[in-house]
Amino acid sequence: MKRITVRALLILLPLLLLTITSCISMTDNKQGSAARPVGEIYGSQQVGQSFVSHYAGLSHIDVLLATYARQNTEEVSFHLKHKPSDPKDLITITVNASAIQDNAFHSFGFPPQPDSAGKSYFFYLKSLRSRPGDAITVWYDPVDVYGEGSRYLNGEPTSGDLAFATYYEYSPMRALADVWHGLSDNWELSLSAFLLFVLPGYALLSLLSLYQRDIIERFIISIGLSVALIPLLLFMATMAGAKLNKDWLLGLIAASTIVVAGHHLANLRLRPKPTSATRGMALESEMSIESNKAHELPSMSREELIISYSVLGVIFLVSMVVRLLVVRHLMTPMWGDSYHHTMIARLIVDKGSVPDSYLPYAPLFSFTYHFGFHAVVAFFHWLSDRPLTEMVILVGQILNGFAVLGSYLLAVKLTGDKRAGLVAALITGTISLMPAYYVNWGRYPQLAGQVILPFALVSVMEAVEWPGRDWRRLGLAAVFLAGLTLTHYRVLLFSVAFIWLYLLWVTWIRRRRMKDKRSLCEPWIRGMIMAIAAIVLVAPWLANILINFLPKFVSSLAIAAKTSPAFLAEYNAIGDLWFFVSPYLLCLAIVGALLSIFLRQSRVILIILWVILLFLMANPGYLRLPGTGAINNFTILIALYLPISILIGFLAGRAIEAITIRLPRLRHLLALALIIVALLGAKNMLSLLDPSYALVLGPDEKAMEWIRSNTPVKAKFLVNSFFARGGAVVVGSDAGWWIPLLADRQNTVPPDRYTAEKKESRHESQVAALAKATEGPLDSADSLSLFQRQGITHVYIGARGGIIKPEELLSSPHYRLIYHDDGVWIFKIEYGTKVDK
Repeated sequence: MKRITVRALLILLPLLLLTITSCISMTDNKQGSAARPVGEIYGSQQVGQSFVSHYAGLSHIDVLLATYARQNTEEVSFHLKHKPSDPKDLITITVNASAIQDNAFHSFGFPPQPDSAGKSYFFYLKSLRSRPGDAITVWYDPVDVYGEGSRYLNGEPTSGDLAFATYYEYSPMRALADVWHGLSDNWELSLSAFLLFVLPGYALLSLLSLYQRDIIERFIISIGLSVALIPLLLFMATMAGAKLNKDWLLGLIAASTIVVAGHHLANLRLRPKPTSATRGMALESEMSIESNKAHELPSMSREELIISYSVLGVIFLVSMVVRLLVVRHLMTPMWGDSYHHTMIARLIVDKGSVPDSYLPYAPLFSFTYHFGFHAVVAFFHWLSDRPLTEMVILVGQILNGFAVLGSYLLAVKLTGDKRAGLVAALITGTISLMPAYYVNWGRYPQLAGQVILPFALVSVMEAVEWPGRDWRRLGLAAVFLAGLTLTHYRVLLFSVAFIWLYLLWVTWIRRRRMKDKRSLCEPWIRGMIMAIAAIVLVAPWLANILINFLPKFVSSLAIAAKTSPAFLAEYNAIGDLWFFVSPYLLCLAIVGALLSIFLRQSRVILIILWVILLFLMANPGYLRLPGTGAINNFTILIALYLPISILIGFLAGRAIEAITIRLPRLRHLLALALIIVALLGAKNMLSLLDPSYALVLGPDEKAMEWIRSNTPVKAKFLVNSFFARGGAVVVGSDAGWWIPLLADRQNTVPPDRYTAEKKESRHESQVAALAKATEGPLDSADSLSLFQRQGITHVYIGARGGIIKPEELLSSPHYRLIYHDDGVWIFKIEYGTKVDK
């Protein structure tokens, strides 16, 4: 036994050392848009690109090359310098064209440049001995989509940008230094996060006297409960006519503190200290489990419980740290969804209540969007006094870390094994690409719903299974469901699907065990009590949804089914399955599913049936039913990390149990192995941020300040846009979309929810007409007349770029350049100039 332990230790410690000391390759710039090749590169031709390195340690550059599907033979040289006029190269790399793959990024690696932060660079490719028919090419986009550099041809700047990416080396020591500085410079944020995400839920559990036996589990449940409570508190205050602000929030925190302190003082006086036999009892030990006990695992010892919670703490901490490191330099949230979410959070902050419209930021006269995530952002903003855009990112990443705890809790509940919970937490936190990748999309409301979801399901299961009707547990489950209702409608449907299957399962179990057949109705009665209580809590909001949202949503799907097959195809597309779910994780999950069926673990089998039911809800055509599902495949695919992590957790939990029964001394090494896997996975997670999803770049932030100081308050900007969702909606393509929030001026592209809200009858057609006009000549009489009728005074072209070409406006007498810096262009429209017919 000792030899085995020593050998395992000798294997694991070097892995741990390697994990701690090895560097990570991080993405800096990424311009992945490629429309056409530049043409064959041969002779004296040079094709290049300038860019800015934002970080120290520039280490390699990827360029999207093509071979014309042939075997080329000559050498291609890569050259890096600071600017095209520099006489000497910093780096020169030569590669034979035969080693280049067709239509793939080729990486040119070189020693890290220690002083590259903030410096401009220029690279180019040439091949002196190549000739037509034996030469490679580079893909590029003719539109200027990269604002901090330009494409070059033979040393001269030209339109468009090459498809390329730059990377820098990020050492663990730098990561630790960033963590230290982040904590020391932002300790008040950590305190604010504890006060907001733990204290309210902990106070309510104290009032209800629930989860008294396991302080760690109580702490975990407090987090999920706090996330569910915040939108519910905002909604109730709105219904009462109150306007919330920082003072109100501080009062809530003070009251919660008093409740928690009073509860603990009462416990100290009235209750004996827990003995070693009762301390640390698990949640499932409290329950009257109505599951199969044929394969139930033995309870954990106190030592195993301490190890388990220690490993969970490390996994959670590593997951949270890596999520925060990923966004350490990000000032504005990513992609199009984030604009909408930031606007809603701003509305809540401005009004101190749930909004009833999008005014003054957009001419939309109703508000029907779920607002749980946005309420949390607003509360954190009040508590921390930090910029709202920063809070959207920070709250999104914090919630992303909390998803680890939800996976752990639900896995423990369904498998009865904390080891399974640890592996589920590990998968969610540092192995699975989802949900960590949500940061690139700004898909935070769904994430917030998925944070609440496992807590809500566990709470419902407890309330159904507890001997006798425990009204406290029924009420707690109702609070979770009400909070989920306000946070994300589709994730609420996820919960409804699971609860329906679960009640059927409980009924089936009771049918075989209970002599009194009337007891078969009891689970459904409790389910109805929880549902009715949740509905009562949010009844006015449900009325708003039924009146103002649901009819438009259903009719839009019906219209799309008849008129826009492209919209339906995009709406319900599955896409690249292996991007959403790693094939290795899927295979392990399938093995876990088969094992659960073989062992007749009916609670785990519920997860399998749940996933099947969700896909049937998204694809009713599988059952030859008409219509399109309210849940789409994309929503399910990016949430699959939760069932997959539980199935893999079940499989791994059984394997760990089998090992530790035979070799009990290995449990410490297995715990260390989980920590090493978490660290290795975290290293991969550090590089998941994709800069190509950023709409607002550094030059745009400077331009927004300029707009605020140098343009009239009533200025209105024409901005880059495109038609999305099969042409059903217009969305922005660069930072111009953010002008109402970042510069307090109007623009021509509303938030993408405009099709679902009340507005002027011509609003949608006007938005579409303006987007269509940007595709044609902007100085035509029709375009200028349309712009003048719509009150447009300026044009904004962001660093990300889009369909509007600055060259076209520079050559027109109707547009006067008033700002240009680092790829950002602002023009004033001169309507007084004579328009050419």
